[in-house]
Formats: sequence, C-alpha cells, structure tokens
Amino acid sequence: MSKRIHESKEKKTPGTIMAEKIRVRANKLTDSEREALTAKAMRIIYGSEGKAIVHAHSR
Repeated sequence: MSKRIHESKEKKTPGTIMAEKIRVRANKLTDSEREALTAKAMRIIYGSEGKAIVHAHSR
C-alpha cells in the first residue's frame, strides 16, 4: 500500500515559499535564542520588553 502525496492545486506564492524557509530556520532556534528574539520584537513593537498596553474601549 503506497501513501499518496497531496499536492496543492494552486501554485505557491512567493510569501508562502518564504514562510516555509523561515519556519525551518525558526524551528531550529534554541530556547535562549527564541527568548532573545521575542524580547527584540517586543522592543520594536511596543518600545519596551514588557507586555502590550491594553486600552479599554469606551462605549
């Protein structure tokens, strides 16, 4: 009995191809590398290493 490989009917976009390559590299990160990159992303996104500021929505 042979397994059948499911092929996508649609052509992969450049973004999908790039994401696949990045995912392979990201899966090889150590915990300390992952933590350092997360802290760097938090500084870029929120300007600090703390949690995101949550604003209450007024009605």
